Amino acid sequence: MAANRALQSEIKERIAIEATMRLMVQREKTTTRIILKMRQTLDLETIFHATTAELREAIACDRVLIYRFNCDWGGGIVSESVAPGWDLLFPQLANTPELTQVTVNQANCVAAQFSSSHKLIQDTYLQENEGGIHRLKNGYCWVPDIYQAGFDSCYLEFLETLQARAYTITPIFCGNQLWGLLGVYQNSNPRAWLEEEVRIISQISNQLGVAVQQASLFAQTKRQAEELQQSKEADDAANKAIRQNSCVNSIPNQIK
Repeated sequence: MAANRALQSEIKERIAIEATMRLMVQREKTTTRIILKMRQTLDLETIFHATTAELREAIACDRVLIYRFNCDWGGGIVSESVAPGWDLLFPQLANTPELTQVTVNQANCVAAQFSSSHKLIQDTYLQENEGGIHRLKNGYCWVPDIYQAGFDSCYLEFLETLQARAYTITPIFCGNQLWGLLGVYQNSNPRAWLEEEVRIISQISNQLGVAVQQASLFAQTKRQAEELQQSKEADDAANKAIRQNSCVNSIPNQIK
């Protein structure tokens, strides 16, 4: 009997390990697919929409947000994917300065940490793609239960507007500049975030930063090309006018 129980326990353990491995492989494939889709277009709206939807499905969470900061720390939600049964925040909170201010002013918030420490920005998993749990803790913010995290009342009220019970926030850098945040939320219950899940989220936020930077460079190049074309057209028009005036002025001399 003891041998049978030991065998059954070993079988259950192997089944659990195999299930975990299958889930990890599936999530890796999903992450790769999301990143490949990002590289197929420079349209940020398309990238944001697809990324939030697929990441929410891959992580099996209730809400995924992309939050963009302005230079004055104003800003708002630019994209969202939410599971059925939960309120949509976008576009209602697309431009809500108070929402950003509450986030940034909260001492435990990742935005305040990133904006106040250049060393921290340089010493993150996002920058180096390695470093393990220690650097993830320094660089990212994940909370398994907002009511057990010691947050003050104003920040709890903010999180309750998101219907959040647990969350993970990672930064989106455009080069060395903090562009925004990628927020992943569990609304229905507390959640113990796994290292693998945080790693996937950080990979996606990293690639979002690359996509934003590439789109910005493309827009800048396109704008410069348009300005050069307009300048060329203006020069051509001016030269044409000069030539026409020269021809008109030469007619009286020819008549003489």
